[in-house]
Amino acid sequence: MAVLAVVGMAGLFYAIVGDAGCDTPPPKVTRKPDAAVLVKPPPLPAIVIPPEVPDAAIVIDEDTITREQVERLGLIGRYPKWVAGVLGDDPNWTPVAEHEDRIIWRNGNVVTVTFRIEHGRIAAMESAFNEKSLSADMTALSGLVVGNHNAIPMHWEEMEVHGGELRTGDFELEDGRVFFYRGRVRTEGQGPFGPESFDLRATPFP
Repeated sequence: MAVLAVVGMAGLFYAIVGDAGCDTPPPKVTRKPDAAVLVKPPPLPAIVIPPEVPDAAIVIDEDTITREQVERLGLIGRYPKWVAGVLGDDPNWTPVAEHEDRIIWRNGNVVTVTFRIEHGRIAAMESAFNEKSLSADMTALSGLVVGNHNAIPMHWEEMEVHGGELRTGDFELEDGRVFFYRGRVRTEGQGPFGPESFDLRATPFP
């Protein structure tokens, strides 16, 4: 009877007090939601615009220039020695005369070319054509003055005479060089009428 009383008291005590050892709630684990991982893209490479570089053939030392470079550029601006240096071994060209201020050569098509010398350099080319010359004879001089990578851009050939007026102007090559020209178309004989004269220089005519 005493045992039952003790057990009853224990049950009553448990009902009133409860499980004191389990009264403390378990610690709360707070989990933050996975944040979106922002990955910064690598910086774009800087855009580097290279400086404009002129044609390598133009920036050149005249004292060390080679024949290949002269032929690429033409004789305008070169030392007078390069006239013979370029034309001397060409059987189509024959020297006519050489003076302090000019050098004269003639080709197999009877086109006479005078190279004008100013301040020790070839400053201009003056060409005189014959009564049968056509525009192709003028174009054939391109390598002498604008170089063998370029061509004189004019076509002077007409079926009818148009007065033979003086023609002047200028043109620019792809490498940036500018040339000034003047000349006339032939007015005598029979057509087609090609060039009578054609002069070219790198600076305006005086």
